[in-house]
Amino acid sequence: MKDKTLETILSKNNYREKVILATEIITGKQILIDEKSKDKSIKNILDVSKELLKNGKSGLIKIKKSSWFINISLPPLRLVIVGAVHIAQPLAKIAATIGYEVTIIDPRSSFANDKRFPNIKIINDWPEEALIEFNIDNRTAVVTLTHDPKLDDAALNAALKSNAFYIGSL
Repeated sequence: MKDKTLETILSKNNYREKVILATEIITGKQILIDEKSKDKSIKNILDVSKELLKNGKSGLIKIKKSSWFINISLPPLRLVIVGAVHIAQPLAKIAATIGYEVTIIDPRSSFANDKRFPNIKIINDWPEEALIEFNIDNRTAVVTLTHDPKLDDAALNAALKSNAFYIGSL
């Protein structure tokens, strides 16, 4: 892999962007795929890879006499839990166990702390402030658990205006 290709992939990962890398099997030629590209060969790869892209799965495709491995790298799924209440503890643990990046948002540090949520990212700010910079995307789920409108309502408003793939509330 060329240094420039690796730099681009790492940069896209840092910004939670999908990365599509096409590698021609025989020659080893690699192309970073931009889904908005007007280039005919890239559009052709995208057209043939439609099913892989829809499912977010890497795989092999054939175009004429060439075989290409399409490597699709998606940012990890995230779970934002608003409210460090008792049921947030097992939810955070389960989500982290299955590979989610978990973040707890609660201004109450007596609830949201490392002792109650070991190895979980904690933001001790009001949800309306914390979620401004959080960038809720289509790989993020948001769950509000406090039953307190001062905390839950702002988070729900932000989530409903976002591309979150799941929004839950108690």
